Amino acid sequence: MSNSYISVFEKDSTEYRALSNVAENLNKIAGRFNFNFSVADIYFDCGQGWKWTTIRCVSPEGDKVQILTPKDQEAILTNNAEEIEKMYTRIIGFLTKSIETSMTITKNWEVTNK
Repeated sequence: MSNSYISVFEKDSTEYRALSNVAENLNKIAGRFNFNFSVADIYFDCGQGWKWTTIRCVSPEGDKVQILTPKDQEAILTNNAEEIEKMYTRIIGFLTKSIETSMTITKNWEVTNK
């Protein structure tokens, strides 16, 4: 994989638009659960001191998560349909697990605090 996929992209670039399209699709899929996906320049790895433009997920609680792996990013930027499908499946699984965990915590809190 080339490091060209782990870069900061200008807002008017083809790469930024490709990431924005995927973020919009994810918002359509997960919007009803109050997750918000957007393109952002974020630090690639803690302590590395360099950023990349990628997709970030903000949970209903306000937690921010870098949602893509470098492999996902490469798939999006090279329009690799098979890998993009795998990425969507993984992200939907992540969301489902997050929602289930949140529902369990809420249910347990309600039972404990009756």
